[in-house]
Amino acid sequence: MTYSILNLLKEDEVKPRRVANTNGGEYASPCPGCGGKDRFRAWPSEGDGGRWWCRQCGKWGDLIQYLQDFRNMSFRDSCTFLGQSPTAFCKRLQNEAGRNEWKPVETSPPPNKWRLNATKLLKITQRHLWRAEGRRIRAWLRQRGLKRRTIRQSRLGWNPKDIYVDRKDWGLKEDGECSKIWIPGGLVIPCFRRGVIQRISVRRSMPRSFDMPPDRGGRYVLVSGSSGKVPMALGNDKKYFVVVESDLDAILLNQEAGDLVSLISLKSAANKPDGKTAILLRKAKTILVALDTDEAGKKSAWMWWMDQFPNSKRWPVPKGKDPGEAYKEGVDLKKWIRARLP
Repeated sequence: MTYSILNLLKEDEVKPRRVANTNGGEYASPCPGCGGKDRFRAWPSEGDGGRWWCRQCGKWGDLIQYLQDFRNMSFRDSCTFLGQSPTAFCKRLQNEAGRNEWKPVETSPPPNKWRLNATKLLKITQRHLWRAEGRRIRAWLRQRGLKRRTIRQSRLGWNPKDIYVDRKDWGLKEDGECSKIWIPGGLVIPCFRRGVIQRISVRRSMPRSFDMPPDRGGRYVLVSGSSGKVPMALGNDKKYFVVVESDLDAILLNQEAGDLVSLISLKSAANKPDGKTAILLRKAKTILVALDTDEAGKKSAWMWWMDQFPNSKRWPVPKGKDPGEAYKEGVDLKKWIRARLP
């Protein structure tokens, strides 16, 4: 008999139900170990027979790990039960590990001229934010949970309209026929490393009363010349780290729980830490991976982070898809983080 994770669950009198149809399907059920209602997730098409993960007890793995964790079988007995050779299985894992070896990229800051001009831009957009014209933007940020002091410390700004500046003036070469840097109107979000500006993102899609349809570039636009692969790292002196997607979520969590954890924002579930950030994460005692609870976030957290960083644990927000939405739903973000720390 060829086993899948669904076969094992049914043998253990657990009834999985299909909750998603993408990539072979996702199934939810009670955890064979800690119970619950639908905290256990299984992906039967992943790997040999499927993968699984419990978002409560934090256990995850393949079929062999399932048998070891929930039927108390040894590794050798688990392989025999599934009709596999323990030796061949180990060799295959070693070959896969070699193929999937990940090396973080090494990043460098933008050129000096870019950094000088970016700093001037931040000062101008900060003034716009704190004038009458930025009142609605400040109100929107406060709705997301950001306090006045946090907004100032994060050096957020507001650009009222699209502007274009010469690439040469910012120390950049012409990009094909493009001789200008486009800085769209919107919320200006800078990222620093040791006080040096690394990148500037602009969030274009704002509340309805001052919405700017993202006709090009998407909701978030990275200003040309930015070191786009540098994650935002806040308070990187802690033993515990929380990884999120959005810079604004990292800023919010730093405000609410910066005394407990350091924060890393990647801007996308598909992005990976650069070299300097990877060093910080490998030294961490625990990494709470709180990427958005959409399909991309779940796949990235479960399939990549647990493999590359054994000190990481999946810890999605209890409500909404990200910390910003959880805050709006009344979640105490500090209690949520503290609940997963040792």
